[in-house]
Amino acid sequence: MPFALAPLAFPSLLLATAALPDELPAPAETLRLEAPSTAADDAPRSLRLPRAGLELAGVLALGAVWYEAEIDFNGRDFDFERSWSSQWTKLVDGRGYRFDDNDRTTNIAHAFVGRTYNGIARTNHATMWQAVLFDLTASSN
Repeated sequence: MPFALAPLAFPSLLLATAALPDELPAPAETLRLEAPSTAADDAPRSLRLPRAGLELAGVLALGAVWYEAEIDFNGRDFDFERSWSSQWTKLVDGRGYRFDDNDRTTNIAHAFVGRTYNGIARTNHATMWQAVLFDLTASSN
């Protein structure tokens, strides 16, 4: 039992600290570890847009598969029919621009999906502003 050994540990700690000198000698030299810099590390990296696009397509495909697989859950959010003309009406006359009425867990999950889009862009060497544009494009699907 660890608690049974606690009374023995405290006196041992006192004896160990009593044996230390009042002042420890300062090291003669401070050790500094620095990674060698190479020209390849200093050069700016370019955005790997084809790879980022493929990764985004994979994430969006997984989302579409989940959306269709859970159509009973997601169907509660339909305010318009699933047709091209209904989508056109939703986007053109403005009836589709409103706050959604999704449940809380769905709205919280949107933040994590947005972070995934940003992570895809940043791991493919996008600058902050390139990642913002990438996120806006991915979120507008």
